[in-house]
Amino acid sequence: MLRETLLRLKDTGVSVLDTEFLRFEPDHPIGIPEGFLEVSARLGARHVLVMSAEPEEARTLERFGELCDRAAQYGLSVGLEFAVYTGVRTLAHAAQVVARSKRTNVSVVVDALHFSRSGGMPAHIGQMDAALFRYAQICDASADMPGPTDTPNLVREARTGRLLPGEGVLPLRELVAALPAGIPLAIEAPSRATADLPALERAKRAYRALSALLAS
Repeated sequence: MLRETLLRLKDTGVSVLDTEFLRFEPDHPIGIPEGFLEVSARLGARHVLVMSAEPEEARTLERFGELCDRAAQYGLSVGLEFAVYTGVRTLAHAAQVVARSKRTNVSVVVDALHFSRSGGMPAHIGQMDAALFRYAQICDASADMPGPTDTPNLVREARTGRLLPGEGVLPLRELVAALPAGIPLAIEAPSRATADLPALERAKRAYRALSALLAS
């Protein structure tokens, strides 16, 4: 599969932005699958993405630092993603974890859905050091927002209920404008409604939606 993927990348000119996602679970001490970082580097990825379900921040910091050190051996940066139902809940919390890690190959990954559901507003981006952000994940969402403690529906929405830019109510133009100019933007919009469509059609729809957002 890896050989085939490398050939497809070469033939199409598509590049790999990140590989994802790693998750620190308190009941699973091994958070980095064997070969994950090596394969990420062979694919030409620049970043690996991680979330933490550790309830104790000290444990998140310990595991995050270990991941950063191991990723650095492969020339990879580690992006920390936050969500209100995880161990790193908000933009400010993620920025704090990154700062306390004292690593240089790190970033905070803003996911438009998780950012919104955690109470984030575009103006909050401008209050942070721009160097924190190396890429961002973009999607839209409906006005029917689960409550901040409604974890089952927050998870369901994140995994199967996202919308493409322009199909929902998130302030995406303001969000993109607040992010550092020129950073890569990745569409992450898994949706049960379009899951049966061919991958190429979903990719085309995502590209058109993101292009329209940037043009606006």
